[in-house]
Amino acid sequence: MQGNHSQVDIDSRVMKRIEDLLRQEMGLDAGTTSASHVVNAVRRRMAACAQTDIIAYLARLLESPAEQESLIEEVVVPETWFFREQNAFRALRRFVIRDWLPAVPPGAVLRVLSLPCSTGEEAWSIAMALVDAGLPLRRFHIDAVDISQQALARARRAVYGANSFRGDETGFRERFFTREGERHVLKASLRQQVSFLQGNLLDADFLPGQGLYDVIFCRNLLIYFDHATQVRAVKVLTRLLRPQGVIFVGHAESCLMLDQGYVPLSMPRAFGFRRAAATRAHKWQVQPLASRRKPAPAAPPVAPAKKKAEAKPQAETDPLEQAFALANEGRLAEAARLCEARLQHDAASVRACYLLGLIHEAAGDVHEAEACLRKAVYLQPDHQEALVHLALLVERRGDGMAARQLRQRASRHARGAG
Repeated sequence: MQGNHSQVDIDSRVMKRIEDLLRQEMGLDAGTTSASHVVNAVRRRMAACAQTDIIAYLARLLESPAEQESLIEEVVVPETWFFREQNAFRALRRFVIRDWLPAVPPGAVLRVLSLPCSTGEEAWSIAMALVDAGLPLRRFHIDAVDISQQALARARRAVYGANSFRGDETGFRERFFTREGERHVLKASLRQQVSFLQGNLLDADFLPGQGLYDVIFCRNLLIYFDHATQVRAVKVLTRLLRPQGVIFVGHAESCLMLDQGYVPLSMPRAFGFRRAAATRAHKWQVQPLASRRKPAPAAPPVAPAKKKAEAKPQAETDPLEQAFALANEGRLAEAARLCEARLQHDAASVRACYLLGLIHEAAGDVHEAEACLRKAVYLQPDHQEALVHLALLVERRGDGMAARQLRQRASRHARGAG
Protein backbone atom coordinates (compact mmCIF):
# COMPACT_ATOMS: atom_id res chain seq x y z
CA MET A 1 0.00 0.00 0.00
CA GLN A 2 2.71 2.49 1.00
CA GLY A 3 4.65 1.78 -2.14
CA ASN A 4 1.81 3.21 -4.23
CA HIS A 5 1.08 6.30 -2.17
CA SER A 6 2.46 8.60 -4.89
CA GLN A 7 -0.39 7.46 -7.13
CA VAL A 8 -3.12 8.68 -4.75
CA ASP A 9 -5.22 11.34 -6.45
CA ILE A 10 -4.80 14.76 -4.82
CA ASP A 11 -7.64 17.24 -5.36
CA SER A 12 -6.25 20.78 -5.51
CA ARG A 13 -9.24 22.25 -3.70
CA VAL A 14 -8.86 19.86 -0.81
CA MET A 15 -5.11 20.56 -0.74
CA LYS A 16 -5.93 24.25 -0.40
CA ARG A 17 -7.98 23.45 2.71
CA ILE A 18 -5.13 21.38 4.13
CA GLU A 19 -2.66 24.20 3.43
CA ASP A 20 -5.03 26.63 5.17
CA LEU A 21 -5.11 24.31 8.17
CA LEU A 22 -1.31 24.16 8.26
CA ARG A 23 -1.18 27.95 8.04
CA GLN A 24 -3.60 28.19 10.96
CA GLU A 25 -1.85 25.58 13.12
CA MET A 26 1.81 26.33 12.40
CA GLY A 27 1.85 29.52 10.35
CA LEU A 28 3.24 27.78 7.28
CA ASP A 29 3.04 29.76 4.06
CA ALA A 30 2.92 26.92 1.54
CA GLY A 31 4.20 29.31 -1.11
CA THR A 32 7.60 29.39 0.59
CA THR A 33 8.15 25.67 0.06
CA SER A 34 8.50 23.73 -3.17
CA ALA A 35 5.23 23.05 -4.97
CA SER A 36 5.36 19.33 -4.21
CA HIS A 37 6.61 19.42 -0.61
CA VAL A 38 3.28 19.63 1.22
CA VAL A 39 1.57 17.37 -1.34
CA ASN A 40 4.19 14.67 -0.80
CA ALA A 41 3.84 15.00 2.97
CA VAL A 42 0.07 14.51 2.63
CA ARG A 43 0.62 11.45 0.42
CA ARG A 44 2.93 9.90 3.01
CA ARG A 45 0.42 10.46 5.81
CA MET A 46 -2.45 9.09 3.71
CA ALA A 47 -0.41 5.95 3.08
CA ALA A 48 0.39 5.64 6.78
CA CYS A 49 -3.34 5.90 7.55
CA ALA A 50 -4.28 3.50 4.74
CA GLN A 51 -6.33 6.26 3.12
CA THR A 52 -6.83 6.60 -0.62
CA ASP A 53 -9.52 9.30 -0.51
CA ILE A 54 -8.13 12.75 0.26
CA ILE A 55 -11.55 14.03 1.37
CA ALA A 56 -11.72 11.25 3.95
CA TYR A 57 -8.17 12.11 5.01
CA LEU A 58 -9.12 15.78 5.41
CA ALA A 59 -12.02 14.73 7.66
CA ARG A 60 -9.61 12.68 9.76
CA LEU A 61 -7.20 15.60 9.90
CA LEU A 62 -9.89 17.99 11.13
CA GLU A 63 -11.03 15.57 13.84
CA SER A 64 -7.68 14.32 15.09
CA PRO A 65 -5.10 16.59 16.78
CA ALA A 66 -2.76 13.59 16.73
CA GLU A 67 -2.98 13.37 12.93
CA GLN A 68 -2.43 17.12 12.65
CA GLU A 69 0.76 16.66 14.63
CA SER A 70 1.81 13.73 12.45
CA LEU A 71 1.32 15.79 9.29
CA ILE A 72 3.27 18.66 10.79
CA GLU A 73 6.07 16.18 11.53
CA GLU A 74 6.12 15.28 7.83
CA VAL A 75 6.13 18.92 6.70
CA VAL A 76 8.82 20.14 9.06
CA VAL A 77 12.25 19.43 7.61
CA PRO A 78 14.90 20.05 10.28
CA GLU A 79 18.28 21.03 8.86
CA THR A 80 20.72 21.95 11.57
CA TRP A 81 24.18 21.31 12.96
CA PHE A 82 26.35 22.49 15.81
CA PHE A 83 27.45 26.14 15.71
CA ARG A 84 25.65 26.80 12.43
CA GLU A 85 26.61 30.34 11.36
CA GLN A 86 29.39 30.89 13.89
CA ASN A 87 29.12 34.69 14.08
CA ALA A 88 25.86 34.47 16.01
CA PHE A 89 27.57 32.50 18.77
CA ARG A 90 30.54 34.85 18.79
CA ALA A 91 28.12 37.74 19.17
CA LEU A 92 26.35 35.89 21.99
CA ARG A 93 29.61 35.49 23.87
CA ARG A 94 30.46 39.15 23.36
CA PHE A 95 27.01 40.25 24.54
CA VAL A 96 27.33 38.20 27.72
CA ILE A 97 30.84 39.44 28.55
CA ARG A 98 30.48 43.11 27.56
CA ASP A 99 26.83 43.90 28.15
CA TRP A 100 25.04 41.40 30.35
CA LEU A 101 27.54 40.53 33.08
CA PRO A 102 28.46 44.15 33.94
CA ALA A 103 24.78 45.12 34.17
CA VAL A 104 23.32 42.37 36.39
CA PRO A 105 23.76 41.63 40.10
CA PRO A 106 26.07 38.80 41.17
CA GLY A 107 24.42 35.43 40.80
CA ALA A 108 21.88 36.54 38.18
CA VAL A 109 20.84 33.81 35.74
CA LEU A 110 20.96 34.42 31.99
CA ARG A 111 17.73 33.16 30.40
CA VAL A 112 17.83 32.04 26.76
CA LEU A 113 15.08 30.88 24.42
CA SER A 114 15.86 28.73 21.36
CA LEU A 115 13.07 28.10 18.84
CA PRO A 116 12.55 26.16 16.76
CA CYS A 117 15.17 24.01 18.44
CA SER A 118 14.73 21.04 16.07
CA THR A 119 16.92 18.13 17.21
CA GLY A 120 18.82 20.22 19.74
CA GLU A 121 22.05 21.19 18.03
CA GLU A 122 21.38 24.93 18.37
CA ALA A 123 20.37 24.78 22.04
CA TRP A 124 23.43 22.73 22.96
CA SER A 125 25.61 25.08 20.90
CA ILE A 126 24.28 28.01 22.93
CA ALA A 127 25.11 26.17 26.14
CA MET A 128 28.64 25.41 24.96
CA ALA A 129 29.14 29.02 23.82
CA LEU A 130 28.09 30.31 27.24
CA VAL A 131 30.49 27.95 28.99
CA ASP A 132 33.25 29.17 26.68
CA ALA A 133 32.31 32.75 27.61
CA GLY A 134 33.20 31.88 31.20
CA LEU A 135 29.63 31.69 32.50
CA PRO A 136 29.24 29.05 35.25
CA LEU A 137 26.55 26.43 34.62
CA ARG A 138 24.46 27.72 37.51
CA ARG A 139 24.23 31.14 35.86
CA PHE A 140 22.35 30.29 32.68
CA HIS A 141 19.34 28.28 31.58
CA ILE A 142 17.96 27.61 28.10
CA ASP A 143 14.36 26.87 27.15
CA ALA A 144 14.37 25.04 23.80
CA VAL A 145 11.02 24.85 22.02
CA ASP A 146 9.85 23.01 18.93
CA ILE A 147 6.52 22.00 17.45
CA SER A 148 7.76 18.48 16.66
CA GLN A 149 7.67 15.83 19.38
CA GLN A 150 9.96 13.58 17.32
CA ALA A 151 12.59 16.30 17.06
CA LEU A 152 12.34 17.01 20.79
CA ALA A 153 12.81 13.33 21.62
CA ARG A 154 16.04 13.28 19.62
CA ALA A 155 17.16 16.54 21.25
CA ARG A 156 16.66 15.11 24.73
CA ARG A 157 18.69 12.01 23.86
CA ALA A 158 21.58 14.29 22.77
CA VAL A 159 23.22 11.59 20.65
CA TYR A 160 24.56 12.79 17.31
CA GLY A 161 26.22 11.47 14.19
CA ALA A 162 28.86 12.98 11.94
CA ASN A 163 26.35 15.12 10.01
CA SER A 164 25.79 17.30 13.08
CA PHE A 165 29.48 18.27 13.17
CA ARG A 166 30.39 20.36 10.16
CA GLY A 167 33.15 22.78 9.29
CA ASP A 168 36.70 22.95 10.53
CA GLU A 169 36.09 24.18 14.08
CA THR A 170 35.11 20.99 15.89
CA GLY A 171 37.33 21.18 18.95
CA PHE A 172 34.21 21.49 21.09
CA ARG A 173 33.36 17.88 20.26
CA GLU A 174 36.25 16.53 22.30
CA ARG A 175 35.45 18.83 25.24
CA PHE A 176 31.69 18.33 25.49
CA PHE A 177 31.00 14.89 23.98
CA THR A 178 32.05 11.30 24.54
CA ARG A 179 32.36 8.98 21.58
CA GLU A 180 30.41 5.73 21.40
CA GLY A 181 31.23 4.00 18.15
CA GLU A 182 30.13 6.26 15.30
CA ARG A 183 27.97 8.42 17.58
CA HIS A 184 28.79 11.26 19.94
CA VAL A 185 26.95 11.62 23.25
CA LEU A 186 26.70 14.95 25.06
CA LYS A 187 28.31 14.91 28.49
CA ALA A 188 26.01 15.05 31.49
CA SER A 189 27.41 18.38 32.73
CA LEU A 190 25.36 20.41 30.25
CA ARG A 191 22.13 18.45 30.27
CA GLN A 192 20.54 20.23 33.24
CA GLN A 193 20.95 23.62 31.59
CA VAL A 194 18.42 23.02 28.79
CA SER A 195 14.68 22.32 29.09
CA PHE A 196 13.06 20.96 25.92
CA LEU A 197 9.41 21.96 25.52
CA GLN A 198 6.79 21.43 22.86
CA GLY A 199 5.17 24.64 21.74
CA ASN A 200 3.91 26.69 18.83
CA LEU A 201 5.05 30.29 18.57
CA LEU A 202 1.65 31.23 17.13
CA ASP A 203 -0.42 29.80 20.01
CA ALA A 204 -2.24 32.45 22.02
CA ASP A 205 -0.80 31.05 25.27
CA PHE A 206 2.73 30.42 24.03
CA LEU A 207 5.09 30.04 27.03
CA PRO A 208 2.74 31.42 29.67
CA GLY A 209 4.41 32.43 32.91
CA GLN A 210 7.92 31.69 31.67
CA GLY A 211 9.15 35.23 32.27
CA LEU A 212 11.37 37.31 30.02
CA TYR A 213 14.46 36.18 28.17
CA ASP A 214 17.81 37.94 27.87
CA VAL A 215 18.56 36.23 24.55
CA ILE A 216 16.30 34.67 21.93
CA PHE A 217 17.46 32.53 19.02
CA CYS A 218 14.73 32.30 16.37
CA ARG A 219 16.59 31.57 13.15
CA ASN A 220 15.18 30.55 9.78
CA LEU A 221 11.59 30.24 10.95
CA LEU A 222 10.01 33.60 10.14
CA ILE A 223 10.87 33.41 6.45
CA TYR A 224 8.36 30.58 6.00
CA PHE A 225 5.46 32.74 7.24
CA ASP A 226 3.40 35.19 5.23
CA HIS A 227 3.92 38.84 6.16
CA ALA A 228 0.94 39.09 8.52
CA THR A 229 2.11 36.00 10.40
CA GLN A 230 5.67 37.32 10.49
CA VAL A 231 4.49 40.51 12.16
CA ARG A 232 2.40 38.50 14.62
CA ALA A 233 5.37 36.25 15.43
CA VAL A 234 7.73 39.18 16.00
CA LYS A 235 5.21 40.69 18.44
CA VAL A 236 5.24 37.45 20.43
CA LEU A 237 9.05 37.41 20.46
CA THR A 238 9.09 41.06 21.54
CA ARG A 239 6.73 40.21 24.41
CA LEU A 240 9.18 37.53 25.58
CA LEU A 241 12.38 39.59 25.24
CA ARG A 242 13.78 41.80 27.98
CA PRO A 243 14.02 45.48 26.98
CA GLN A 244 17.83 45.26 26.79
CA GLY A 245 17.86 41.73 25.37
CA VAL A 246 19.14 40.41 22.05
CA ILE A 247 17.37 38.34 19.41
CA PHE A 248 19.15 36.36 16.69
CA VAL A 249 17.39 35.57 13.40
CA GLY A 250 18.38 34.04 10.08
CA HIS A 251 20.13 36.16 7.47
CA ALA A 252 17.05 36.21 5.23
CA GLU A 253 14.97 37.58 8.12
CA SER A 254 17.14 40.53 9.09
CA CYS A 255 15.22 43.12 7.09
CA LEU A 256 11.98 42.02 8.72
CA MET A 257 13.49 42.91 12.09
CA LEU A 258 14.50 46.34 10.80
CA ASP A 259 10.96 46.82 9.56
CA GLN A 260 9.60 45.93 13.01
CA GLY A 261 11.63 48.52 14.89
CA TYR A 262 14.78 46.57 15.74
CA VAL A 263 18.36 47.58 15.03
CA PRO A 264 21.32 45.28 14.35
CA LEU A 265 24.24 44.55 16.62
CA SER A 266 27.51 45.99 15.40
CA MET A 267 29.02 42.56 14.70
CA PRO A 268 28.71 41.80 10.97
CA ARG A 269 26.80 38.74 9.81
CA ALA A 270 25.68 37.80 13.30
CA PHE A 271 22.09 38.81 12.47
CA GLY A 272 21.52 39.83 16.07
CA PHE A 273 19.10 42.63 16.92
CA ARG A 274 18.00 44.78 19.83
CA ARG A 275 14.91 46.85 20.32
CA ALA A 276 15.26 50.33 18.91
CA ALA A 277 14.31 51.95 22.20
CA ALA A 278 17.04 50.01 24.00
CA THR A 279 19.80 51.38 21.78
CA ARG A 280 18.33 54.79 20.91
CA ALA A 281 17.90 53.36 17.43
CA HIS A 282 15.03 55.72 16.75
CA LYS A 283 17.82 57.48 14.85
CA TRP A 284 16.89 55.16 12.01
CA GLN A 285 13.66 57.16 11.81
CA VAL A 286 15.19 60.62 11.44
CA GLN A 287 14.89 62.37 8.11
CA PRO A 288 18.36 63.70 7.25
CA LEU A 289 17.99 62.68 3.60
CA ALA A 290 15.18 65.10 2.80
CA SER A 291 17.63 67.74 1.62
CA ARG A 292 19.29 65.23 -0.70
CA ARG A 293 16.41 65.60 -3.15
CA LYS A 294 17.68 69.10 -3.96
CA PRO A 295 20.88 69.78 -5.92
CA ALA A 296 22.11 71.75 -2.94
CA PRO A 297 25.73 71.93 -1.79
CA ALA A 298 26.88 68.93 0.14
CA ALA A 299 26.31 69.04 3.87
CA PRO A 300 29.38 69.88 5.95
CA PRO A 301 31.26 66.91 7.38
CA VAL A 302 30.02 65.71 10.73
CA ALA A 303 33.48 65.11 12.15
CA PRO A 304 35.34 68.34 13.08
CA ALA A 305 37.94 69.27 10.50
CA LYS A 306 40.66 69.59 13.13
CA LYS A 307 40.65 65.83 13.76
CA LYS A 308 43.05 65.18 10.90
CA ALA A 309 44.65 62.33 12.78
CA GLU A 310 41.53 60.26 12.05
CA ALA A 311 41.90 60.61 8.29
CA LYS A 312 44.46 57.87 7.88
CA PRO A 313 42.56 55.09 9.70
CA GLN A 314 39.40 55.99 7.79
CA ALA A 315 41.27 55.84 4.48
CA GLU A 316 42.50 52.35 5.33
CA THR A 317 39.00 51.11 6.16
CA ASP A 318 36.56 49.83 3.58
CA PRO A 319 34.18 52.77 3.00
CA LEU A 320 31.21 50.43 2.84
CA GLU A 321 32.07 49.00 6.25
CA GLN A 322 32.10 52.60 7.48
CA ALA A 323 28.74 53.14 5.78
CA PHE A 324 27.15 50.16 7.54
CA ALA A 325 28.54 51.32 10.90
CA LEU A 326 27.27 54.87 10.35
CA ALA A 327 23.84 53.62 9.35
CA ASN A 328 23.64 51.48 12.49
CA GLU A 329 24.40 54.63 14.50
CA GLY A 330 21.62 56.52 12.74
CA ARG A 331 23.99 58.75 10.73
CA LEU A 332 22.11 58.09 7.53
CA ALA A 333 23.24 61.08 5.46
CA GLU A 334 26.91 60.21 5.97
CA ALA A 335 26.27 56.56 5.20
CA ALA A 336 24.35 57.50 2.05
CA ARG A 337 27.19 59.69 0.79
CA LEU A 338 29.66 56.81 1.16
CA CYS A 339 27.31 54.48 -0.73
CA GLU A 340 26.85 56.98 -3.54
CA ALA A 341 30.58 57.58 -3.75
CA ARG A 342 31.11 53.85 -4.14
CA LEU A 343 28.46 53.63 -6.85
CA GLN A 344 30.11 56.45 -8.81
CA HIS A 345 33.23 54.30 -9.11
CA ASP A 346 31.51 50.89 -9.15
CA ALA A 347 27.94 51.03 -10.39
CA ALA A 348 27.60 47.27 -9.84
CA SER A 349 28.32 47.33 -6.10
CA VAL A 350 25.59 45.13 -4.63
CA ARG A 351 26.33 46.06 -1.03
CA ALA A 352 26.14 49.77 -1.79
CA CYS A 353 22.80 49.35 -3.55
CA TYR A 354 21.43 47.25 -0.73
CA LEU A 355 22.47 49.59 2.06
CA LEU A 356 21.32 52.66 0.14
CA GLY A 357 17.93 50.97 -0.23
CA LEU A 358 17.69 50.52 3.55
CA ILE A 359 18.73 54.11 4.11
CA HIS A 360 16.11 55.46 1.72
CA GLU A 361 13.45 53.32 3.37
CA ALA A 362 14.45 54.54 6.85
CA ALA A 363 14.26 58.13 5.58
CA GLY A 364 10.76 57.57 4.22
CA ASP A 365 11.61 57.51 0.52
CA VAL A 366 9.98 54.18 -0.34
CA HIS A 367 10.20 54.69 -4.11
CA GLU A 368 13.97 55.17 -4.06
CA ALA A 369 14.33 52.34 -1.54
CA GLU A 370 12.56 49.93 -3.86
CA ALA A 371 14.64 51.06 -6.84
CA CYS A 372 17.90 50.46 -4.97
CA LEU A 373 16.82 47.06 -3.67
CA ARG A 374 15.67 45.99 -7.13
CA LYS A 375 19.07 46.94 -8.51
CA ALA A 376 20.76 44.88 -5.76
CA VAL A 377 18.60 41.89 -6.64
CA TYR A 378 19.26 42.38 -10.35
CA LEU A 379 23.01 42.38 -9.71
CA GLN A 380 22.86 39.47 -7.26
CA PRO A 381 19.67 37.39 -7.72
CA ASP A 382 20.35 35.27 -4.60
CA HIS A 383 20.71 38.23 -2.20
CA GLN A 384 18.31 36.98 0.49
CA GLU A 385 18.27 40.15 2.61
CA ALA A 386 17.47 42.34 -0.40
CA LEU A 387 14.78 39.92 -1.59
CA VAL A 388 13.05 39.77 1.79
CA HIS A 389 13.17 43.51 2.40
CA LEU A 390 11.99 44.20 -1.14
CA ALA A 391 9.08 41.83 -0.53
CA LEU A 392 8.10 43.85 2.52
CA LEU A 393 8.13 47.11 0.56
CA VAL A 394 6.19 45.62 -2.34
CA GLU A 395 3.59 44.11 -0.03
CA ARG A 396 3.24 47.41 1.80
CA ARG A 397 2.15 49.12 -1.39
CA GLY A 398 -0.42 46.38 -2.03
CA ASP A 399 1.19 43.98 -4.51
CA GLY A 400 0.75 40.75 -2.55
CA MET A 401 1.47 38.43 -5.48
CA ALA A 402 4.82 40.05 -6.27
CA ALA A 403 5.73 40.02 -2.58
CA ARG A 404 4.98 36.32 -2.33
CA GLN A 405 7.12 35.57 -5.38
CA LEU A 406 10.01 37.49 -3.84
CA ARG A 407 9.68 35.58 -0.57
CA GLN A 408 9.63 32.30 -2.49
CA ARG A 409 12.89 33.26 -4.18
CA ALA A 410 14.45 34.24 -0.85
CA SER A 411 13.31 30.96 0.67
CA ARG A 412 14.77 28.86 -2.15
CA HIS A 413 18.10 30.65 -1.91
CA ALA A 414 18.12 30.38 1.89
CA ARG A 415 17.63 26.61 1.72
CA GLY A 416 20.32 26.35 -0.93
CA ALA A 417 22.73 28.37 1.23
CA GLY A 418 22.02 26.12 4.21
